[in-house]
Parts: sequence; structure tokens; C-alpha cells
Amino acid sequence: MLRLDIEGVTAQEALEYIQAGLRSKVAQAQAQLDALSGPAKAKAPAKAKAAGAAPAKPRGKMSPEGRARLVAAQKKRWAKVRKQAKLAQGMAKSAANPIGGEYAGQEDVEDARIASPVMA
Repeated sequence: MLRLDIEGVTAQEALEYIQAGLRSKVAQAQAQLDALSGPAKAKAPAKAKAAGAAPAKPRGKMSPEGRARLVAAQKKRWAKVRKQAKLAQGMAKSAANPIGGEYAGQEDVEDARIASPVMA
């Protein structure tokens, strides 16, 4: 707590004295924070190690077989996405085709009319 003897001191001097005291307290608090966590510019470690904790197990390299399984699974996922996109595109074409039926989605409408048993 800051103490100030009021006798013979102007308000401006009192204010400057209080500001200086507060700056000193802020500097002390910052020094304590720096002592606890290191300098502000230094990056703190992501995880603090507990006293007596076992060191982290090093990660192993992925085997070629494991990588091949991952590649195969990813290709399967992309094939499914492409198939769904192709089906959606075919559905859009069949909706635009006025003939419909088994020839829906064909781009050549004239061939569909010739081969269609309904139009013959």
C-alpha cells in the first residue's frame, strides 16, 4: 500500500508519486511472471513434464504394408465418391431426357427413339 504525507505536496506531485508506485508494482509482477514462465519471448513447451514421468515412447516408422493398406482404403473412398458423382450426373441427364425409360441418360436421343419398342 502506498502511503503519502499530504502536507506540503501538490495534487500533481501526489498523482506522479502514485503512478510511480503503481509502475513499480507492475514491473515487480512482470518479473515474477517471467521467473515462473520464462521470458515473454521464449516459447513455452506444449506439455509440461511431471516429475518422475516416463519419457514419451518414440514413434515408429510406418511399414510398407501399413502404407499400402492406407492407400487402398483411400482409393476405395475416392472411388465411392466418384461413383456417386457419376450416378448423380446420370440422374440429372435422365431428368432432362424427355424419353425416359431404359434409354434415359443417353445423349443421342434419335438412337434412343429408333431402338425404343414404345416409339417403333
